[in-house]
Amino acid sequence: MWAILSIIGIINTPAPAPFSIEGIVYTKLPLEFHLKGAPEILIQTLLFSYLLAKPSKKRNIKFIEDNKNEFVSAIVCMVLFSLSGIVLAFIRGIDIKSSVGDIGAFGVMFIASVATFFISKYYRKIESKFKDIIAILSLYFLLAILPYIYNLITNSPFNTNLTLLINIVPTAIVLLVIKVNYHKK
Repeated sequence: MWAILSIIGIINTPAPAPFSIEGIVYTKLPLEFHLKGAPEILIQTLLFSYLLAKPSKKRNIKFIEDNKNEFVSAIVCMVLFSLSGIVLAFIRGIDIKSSVGDIGAFGVMFIASVATFFISKYYRKIESKFKDIIAILSLYFLLAILPYIYNLITNSPFNTNLTLLINIVPTAIVLLVIKVNYHKK
């Protein structure tokens, strides 16, 4: 399933999208842009395919099956993290190419995704009446404050207070996904 989604949905898509054949041929973006974005796109597709297909063989997948909802929360976090960066670039008129090779920004996204996995995992175990407040503050720190601090330290073109405002929406959506997954169990 992953190969089908990757080939039809990403590489052969009839639009100039990152890592697509038409994107490589018809856009002015350098090949480096397409190649650096490919791992993130392919890994997200692989996780989505796995969660959708649920392999019939149950060997060595207990961890993934037991944590399916947590993986969904982490994937949603990754997608929204990326989208908020795109929205910020669009609003500020920043050239997307300026952030393609930023390994540090990818590291911040990775930290946010892994932490979201654990927040989602332990959300149902928290017995405090303040668990929603704890979760939203933790998520806001990961999705807004941490990227803001990183951009401030690196003097990134994304260094703006707008980061703190834009990332309220992804924070709320990720919390909603965690709460929906909590009620499913």
